[in-house]
Amino acid sequence: MAVQWVYQAGSQWIPFDPQANYSIENLFRTGQSANVYVKSLHGLVYVNGIQLYAQQCATRIMIARTGA
Repeated sequence: MAVQWVYQAGSQWIPFDPQANYSIENLFRTGQSANVYVKSLHGLVYVNGIQLYAQQCATRIMIARTGA
């Protein structure tokens, strides 16, 4: 099973698009943070690959890594 990153939207977990998924996985593996374009959120999102959260404007979004 491939790794899939998801973000929390209310009580649901939404998968990131393939390009964002790839970028977030790289941030996670290297222990870095950066802005990532996320199609479903219509813009850049700050992703902290160490603390496992994303942030858009002042809204912090929980993210999780699924798969293996």
